[in-house]
Amino acid sequence: MIFIDTLIFVVGLNLLGFLAAYRLKSDKLTDFSYGLSFLLIAVYVYQGHSQSLTSQVFLLLVSLWAIRIAGFLVVRILKTKKDKRFDGVREDFLKFGQFWLFQGITAWLIMVSSIYVLYKNPEVFEKASIWGIGLWVIGFLFETIADIQKFRFNSNPANKNRW
Repeated sequence: MIFIDTLIFVVGLNLLGFLAAYRLKSDKLTDFSYGLSFLLIAVYVYQGHSQSLTSQVFLLLVSLWAIRIAGFLVVRILKTKKDKRFDGVREDFLKFGQFWLFQGITAWLIMVSSIYVLYKNPEVFEKASIWGIGLWVIGFLFETIADIQKFRFNSNPANKNRW
Protein backbone atom coordinates (compact mmCIF):
# COMPACT_ATOMS: atom_id res chain seq x y z
CA MET A 1 0.00 0.00 0.00
CA ILE A 2 2.94 2.38 0.64
CA PHE A 3 3.70 2.45 -3.09
CA ILE A 4 0.15 3.53 -3.97
CA ASP A 5 0.12 6.06 -1.12
CA THR A 6 3.36 7.66 -2.23
CA LEU A 7 2.27 7.74 -5.88
CA ILE A 8 -0.95 9.54 -4.94
CA PHE A 9 1.01 11.85 -2.64
CA VAL A 10 3.61 12.91 -5.23
CA VAL A 11 1.12 13.21 -8.10
CA GLY A 12 -1.07 15.37 -5.85
CA LEU A 13 1.90 17.58 -4.95
CA ASN A 14 2.85 17.97 -8.60
CA LEU A 15 -0.71 18.78 -9.63
CA LEU A 16 -0.83 21.52 -6.99
CA GLY A 17 2.49 22.82 -8.29
CA PHE A 18 1.13 22.70 -11.82
CA LEU A 19 -1.86 24.84 -10.91
CA ALA A 20 0.44 27.51 -9.45
CA ALA A 21 2.90 27.32 -12.36
CA TYR A 22 0.11 27.47 -14.95
CA ARG A 23 -1.45 30.47 -13.28
CA LEU A 24 1.93 32.25 -13.16
CA LYS A 25 2.94 30.95 -16.63
CA SER A 26 6.31 30.21 -15.04
CA ASP A 27 8.97 27.58 -15.56
CA LYS A 28 10.74 28.39 -12.31
CA LEU A 29 8.45 26.35 -10.10
CA THR A 30 8.66 23.29 -12.35
CA ASP A 31 12.33 22.52 -11.79
CA PHE A 32 12.24 23.32 -8.08
CA SER A 33 9.26 21.05 -7.49
CA TYR A 34 11.00 18.18 -9.28
CA GLY A 35 13.80 18.09 -6.72
CA LEU A 36 11.40 18.79 -3.90
CA SER A 37 9.30 15.77 -4.95
CA PHE A 38 12.14 13.38 -4.07
CA LEU A 39 12.69 14.98 -0.69
CA LEU A 40 9.01 15.00 0.22
CA ILE A 41 8.49 11.38 -0.82
CA ALA A 42 11.38 10.32 1.43
CA VAL A 43 10.15 12.38 4.38
CA TYR A 44 6.59 11.09 3.87
CA VAL A 45 7.70 7.45 4.08
CA TYR A 46 10.27 8.06 6.83
CA GLN A 47 7.81 9.76 9.18
CA GLY A 48 5.43 6.83 9.06
CA HIS A 49 7.82 4.47 10.85
CA SER A 50 10.21 4.13 13.74
CA GLN A 51 13.43 5.67 12.54
CA SER A 52 16.44 3.36 12.70
CA LEU A 53 19.97 4.66 12.15
CA THR A 54 19.95 3.04 8.71
CA SER A 55 16.76 4.88 7.76
CA GLN A 56 18.15 8.15 9.11
CA VAL A 57 21.30 7.81 7.00
CA PHE A 58 19.24 6.84 3.97
CA LEU A 59 16.95 9.85 4.46
CA LEU A 60 20.00 12.09 4.77
CA LEU A 61 21.47 10.80 1.50
CA VAL A 62 18.18 11.19 -0.39
CA SER A 63 17.73 14.66 1.10
CA LEU A 64 21.22 15.82 0.13
CA TRP A 65 20.71 14.62 -3.43
CA ALA A 66 17.22 16.15 -3.71
CA ILE A 67 18.44 19.50 -2.38
CA ARG A 68 21.41 19.41 -4.75
CA ILE A 69 19.31 18.68 -7.84
CA ALA A 70 16.61 21.21 -6.89
CA GLY A 71 19.24 23.85 -6.19
CA PHE A 72 21.04 23.24 -9.45
CA LEU A 73 17.83 23.34 -11.47
CA VAL A 74 16.69 26.55 -9.77
CA VAL A 75 20.04 28.27 -10.40
CA ARG A 76 19.88 27.15 -14.02
CA ILE A 77 16.35 28.45 -14.61
CA LEU A 78 17.09 31.74 -12.85
CA LYS A 79 20.03 32.26 -15.21
CA THR A 80 18.21 31.23 -18.40
CA LYS A 81 14.93 32.94 -17.34
CA LYS A 82 12.81 30.31 -19.11
CA ASP A 83 12.95 26.76 -20.34
CA LYS A 84 12.62 26.45 -24.11
CA ARG A 85 11.07 23.00 -23.67
CA PHE A 86 7.92 24.75 -22.45
CA ASP A 87 7.55 27.19 -25.33
CA GLY A 88 4.03 26.56 -26.64
CA VAL A 89 3.33 24.23 -23.70
CA ARG A 90 3.13 26.47 -20.62
CA GLU A 91 0.13 28.26 -22.13
CA ASP A 92 -1.77 25.02 -22.85
CA PHE A 93 -3.51 23.75 -19.69
CA LEU A 94 -3.61 20.09 -20.77
CA LYS A 95 -0.09 19.89 -22.22
CA PHE A 96 1.48 21.67 -19.28
CA GLY A 97 -0.58 19.58 -16.85
CA GLN A 98 0.52 16.41 -18.61
CA PHE A 99 4.16 17.40 -18.20
CA TRP A 100 3.63 17.96 -14.46
CA LEU A 101 1.76 14.67 -14.10
CA PHE A 102 4.60 12.76 -15.74
CA GLN A 103 7.11 14.67 -13.63
CA GLY A 104 5.40 13.35 -10.49
CA ILE A 105 5.23 9.81 -11.84
CA THR A 106 8.89 9.96 -12.88
CA ALA A 107 9.97 11.13 -9.41
CA TRP A 108 7.96 8.28 -7.90
CA LEU A 109 9.49 5.68 -10.24
CA ILE A 110 13.00 6.89 -9.44
CA MET A 111 12.17 6.68 -5.73
CA VAL A 112 10.60 3.19 -5.70
CA SER A 113 13.72 1.50 -4.30
CA SER A 114 14.14 4.29 -1.74
CA ILE A 115 10.50 3.97 -0.72
CA TYR A 116 11.09 0.26 -0.17
CA VAL A 117 14.18 0.79 2.00
CA LEU A 118 12.62 3.56 4.07
CA TYR A 119 9.44 1.51 4.51
CA LYS A 120 11.34 -1.67 5.39
CA ASN A 121 13.32 0.38 7.95
CA PRO A 122 16.33 -1.95 8.36
CA GLU A 123 17.64 -1.96 11.92
CA VAL A 124 21.30 -2.66 11.21
CA PHE A 125 23.89 -1.62 8.68
CA GLU A 126 25.09 -4.43 6.50
CA LYS A 127 28.16 -4.63 4.29
CA ALA A 128 25.91 -3.75 1.39
CA SER A 129 24.90 -0.56 3.20
CA ILE A 130 28.50 0.59 3.46
CA TRP A 131 29.14 -0.23 -0.20
CA GLY A 132 25.93 1.56 -1.10
CA ILE A 133 26.99 4.72 0.73
CA GLY A 134 30.35 4.64 -1.05
CA LEU A 135 28.66 4.23 -4.41
CA TRP A 136 26.26 7.06 -3.54
CA VAL A 137 29.20 9.39 -2.74
CA ILE A 138 30.87 8.56 -6.07
CA GLY A 139 27.63 9.09 -8.00
CA PHE A 140 26.88 12.32 -6.15
CA LEU A 141 30.33 13.71 -6.98
CA PHE A 142 30.17 12.64 -10.64
CA GLU A 143 26.70 14.15 -11.09
CA THR A 144 27.68 17.39 -9.35
CA ILE A 145 30.84 17.81 -11.42
CA ALA A 146 28.98 16.96 -14.65
CA ASP A 147 26.25 19.51 -13.90
CA ILE A 148 28.84 22.21 -13.16
CA GLN A 149 30.74 21.44 -16.37
CA LYS A 150 27.59 21.47 -18.49
CA PHE A 151 26.35 24.67 -16.85
CA ARG A 152 29.67 26.43 -17.54
CA PHE A 153 29.72 25.18 -21.12
CA ASN A 154 26.14 26.32 -21.77
CA SER A 155 26.82 29.68 -20.08
CA ASN A 156 29.55 30.53 -22.56
CA PRO A 157 28.02 32.45 -25.51
CA ALA A 158 30.68 30.95 -27.82
CA ASN A 159 29.05 27.55 -27.27
CA LYS A 160 25.54 28.61 -28.36
CA ASN A 161 23.88 25.85 -30.39
CA ARG A 162 26.80 23.50 -29.68
CA TRP A 163 26.53 20.23 -27.86
